[in-house]
Amino acid sequence: ECFAPFRGPRCDEEDLGEPQASVRPYSAAVHYIVNEEPVHVAELLHALRNLWRHFNQRYDYPVLVFHDGLSPQVRARLSAAAP
Repeated sequence: ECFAPFRGPRCDEEDLGEPQASVRPYSAAVHYIVNEEPVHVAELLHALRNLWRHFNQRYDYPVLVFHDGLSPQVRARLSAAAP
């Protein structure tokens, strides 16, 4: 599990976002809280895809997912839904 702004299998890739992120007059992030119940995971996957399609593809805000122990399979699905 990586802490922002790091990504990758060993959390050694620093993701500073798009260049416009460094010139914003404010700092912000989008956060979600989820458990591994299938309905909650499905809702989060839907939300992440919509967030990317309608907002984050252009503005590139960090997305933080707080959880109480998601399986590696669910984490991989969530990572794929939020490029």
